[in-house]
Amino acid sequence: GTLDLRADADGNLWIALMHQGALAKFDPKTEKFRIYPIPPEWNGDIAQIAMLEPPKLGSHTLWALDQGPMDVYRVDLDSGKYERFQPLKVLPGNQPRTIYGFATDSHDNIYFTEFLSNLIGRLDAKTGEVKYYETPSKSTWPRRIEMDREDHLWIAEFHGNAIAMLDTKTETMKEFPLPT
Repeated sequence: GTLDLRADADGNLWIALMHQGALAKFDPKTEKFRIYPIPPEWNGDIAQIAMLEPPKLGSHTLWALDQGPMDVYRVDLDSGKYERFQPLKVLPGNQPRTIYGFATDSHDNIYFTEFLSNLIGRLDAKTGEVKYYETPSKSTWPRRIEMDREDHLWIAEFHGNAIAMLDTKTETMKEFPLPT
């Protein structure tokens, strides 16, 4: 089945194909699909392409999350070549970790949530370096995120009863508690 469906700037639909081990692009004008399969060496029994971030205007790169091993893929859409990143491996300890939320900024850096904590991760598109930011409150379980046009990352705090905003330019975060 499918889990995530997102449109790109050209109106194409991008689909995360979960246990089918692939991403798909649907062109509504031609009504045709193009499939981008995971490389066979990464397409194991636990592979689940759960979330994706389609290319921004002028970009030829798509980001995707493999929910099974918690790998992040960058896909070159011209060649179909995948690059694999493992951003959770840089975190200390051996407690369970999970990514749940994806967004790119205007420089094609990918931001993601570490759902079982209060961490927001950033994977630098040029260097592959991973950096983490903490939400102002502890144990917020950040879940859904969206990037606005000013490179502000908006974060739903699932256990925090709030939303937070990370200004990716100044690397500062504000929290807005809900009035309920």
